[in-house]
Amino acid sequence: MTALVTGAAGFVGGHLAARLLRDGSHVRGLVRQRDHALAAAGVECVVGDLRNDEALRRASRGVDVVYHAAAVTLGMRGDLWDTNVAGTRQLLRACVANNVGRFVFLSSVSVYRPPLVLAIEEGAPIGGSELYGQSKAAAEAVVSEAGGDGIEHVILRPCQIYGSDDRSGYTTGLLRVLAARRVPVARGPARFSLVHVDDVVEAIVAAGAQPAAAGGVYNIAGPGQKSLRELADIVSRTSRRIEVPRIVLRAALSARWLFGAARNPNLRPVLRSYAPNTLHGSMWLGGPDYLITRARTELEYVPRVDPTEGLRRLTSQLASETD
Repeated sequence: MTALVTGAAGFVGGHLAARLLRDGSHVRGLVRQRDHALAAAGVECVVGDLRNDEALRRASRGVDVVYHAAAVTLGMRGDLWDTNVAGTRQLLRACVANNVGRFVFLSSVSVYRPPLVLAIEEGAPIGGSELYGQSKAAAEAVVSEAGGDGIEHVILRPCQIYGSDDRSGYTTGLLRVLAARRVPVARGPARFSLVHVDDVVEAIVAAGAQPAAAGGVYNIAGPGQKSLRELADIVSRTSRRIEVPRIVLRAALSARWLFGAARNPNLRPVLRSYAPNTLHGSMWLGGPDYLITRARTELEYVPRVDPTEGLRRLTSQLASETD
């Protein structure tokens, strides 16, 4: 099989490309610039981006399955729409022109529209609450419309992804919080959903292979929700847990976001909402449980990396790198 991975130099795309190579597939990667590590691993690199029609035509020529993992997560509205929405449309056009069989789109649970319920199935209303989720919801509509052009599509909505080589900073930040001497935890229940990158890759590969998955939309989550308190017990039993009222945590997180956004030219300096029923998942305040019944049934997806095991792997890796 010949597979195209967009975002092959990124977090999920890099893990996916490595897995496909191990399975014996010929892997082509759409990358912004020549990546020597990918090329050395056996990936055929096509330099370009989602706004370059010629590169998209070359990248998708002779391909059986396209795994679209490239996305912009932070930025102004124009940046997100140019890549996440318009770029997805241009990629699909190239795929249709080149008779690609299946298109697997990596979306996000951030597409769900608040108010969020405690347990979310794929049929819940979408539209997002922030720019990234809104752009992903719009891109999903583009993917669904392409079904009329004769290309099979599958949409995956993973929750917060963690694991090695996470360039977003989330995994590093989570480990830093968990290893601190004092860990502030919300007063009351605050469980949230995580999924290890290895499990996400398993779901993506299944989405590309399962005939019954065509046209499907699937939540992708780990084996179960965890709280910050539970995760801290895994990483360090000597740190002190400090209970903080939820309203105080919400105010502190809002202020931190506003301060960070004001310093970052790629973010809008607006107050981010940490109100109840608006958070798609927060290590501090919790979030919904994203039900994976459909993925278990139709993709035969079984998440295998519990956060306990995933965090132990990461801490062991960091310890070996330090040594």
